[in-house]
Amino acid sequence: MSIWCKKCKVAIIIIVLLFNCIGCTKEETEIQKAKEMDAEGYPYANSTDIFSAEDSCLYAYDVDGINKRKLEVTIPENGLLGASDQWLYYKEELKRSDYYLEEIRAVYRIPLKKGKDGRSIIAGKAEKITDALEGVTVATIVADDYLVYIRPSSCVSWYSAQSGFDTLQNVDEIFTLDLRKGKLQKSTVEREEGDYELYGDWKVVGYSKSGIIWKGDFLFYQDIYKNEITVINQGYDLEAVYNPLQKEVYYIKDNGKQEITSYNIETKQSKVLIKRKEYISVVEEYSGILFSEAKKISLDFLYFYKDKVYLTVKLRTRGNLVRYMLLSYHAKKRSLLYELELDSVGHLYTTLAEMNEVPNMLGCVDEKWFFMKEKRVWKFNRKTKKIELCDLDKSGNEIWAIMDKKELKSGVYGE
Repeated sequence: MSIWCKKCKVAIIIIVLLFNCIGCTKEETEIQKAKEMDAEGYPYANSTDIFSAEDSCLYAYDVDGINKRKLEVTIPENGLLGASDQWLYYKEELKRSDYYLEEIRAVYRIPLKKGKDGRSIIAGKAEKITDALEGVTVATIVADDYLVYIRPSSCVSWYSAQSGFDTLQNVDEIFTLDLRKGKLQKSTVEREEGDYELYGDWKVVGYSKSGIIWKGDFLFYQDIYKNEITVINQGYDLEAVYNPLQKEVYYIKDNGKQEITSYNIETKQSKVLIKRKEYISVVEEYSGILFSEAKKISLDFLYFYKDKVYLTVKLRTRGNLVRYMLLSYHAKKRSLLYELELDSVGHLYTTLAEMNEVPNMLGCVDEKWFFMKEKRVWKFNRKTKKIELCDLDKSGNEIWAIMDKKELKSGVYGE
């Protein structure tokens, strides 16, 4: 073999080894990234910890919802707004009247860093992001970059009435604070004349780095970069969920048919995603009850997880029974299926007098599914097939990340 051939052979071996090393490094990076993503999906969590404000104290659980530790900082029980590996965000609230929602008086953030064991610890003192938010009842943090909050028209109108003024505001004010540049932008959403009965009844359906989906008595998209508002649907929507990868919003359009509609953020086009006859066909196949034999069939719940839209179909029979069935629609494969395993968690047959005992699905993280039943929360681990009670008094589990302790204790989700 010539020297040139030997050199070529050595070069080829080096190239192959180099590509193998790159492949290994990439694979290890993906595995590490997957591990770091375990805690994501919870409202108040970063890559290593799930945070909970309990009795004005801040606690952190590991990604399994155990190994609870107390952090040396005081936070209002209902005050958490968001978390990342760099910051923990919280709010202070003020209740001015028994007939009025609590206002956000100020928003703070606390710096975080990783300790020797890799979990989050406090890295400094809390700093105030903003205050003097009179009339603001809803706020959210977007990817460590923006603080977004809404001042509903009803709040401004209420203050005007208390001050003796007759003028009423018919727009909701939306403020976007750039946390890096300190720049504040304002946009507005116009309400129908005389529509002032909702006092800050807004919630975040979902968001990406560029925009937020808001839902109240109508559904709209806020483009953060362009500072623009796009109304998706003016009518009252029963439920709505967001698919950030495909930039689609799925919602139940209350048009008499109760069909699920999709809206594309980029194209601004709407279309029917799941027709009424499609989910009725699945219900008939797996429940054994024909549509003609039922008193009423309606959609009751939407949830989005890993490319699937989960929907609960409520079936009221002529024998005075209520049957809830959990279905899923794969957003990429465009297929509608009956979720037998999840549907079997707890009894789903009940009389009308026992409707509150029907399990309500709350959410899912890392194949851990949470259900509310009889004002108690249960966790079904799809990997281990185990069902566990999330005890409100003893805590020590992921329940604090799914819902607020205050709301659970008041029984809001059991009514």
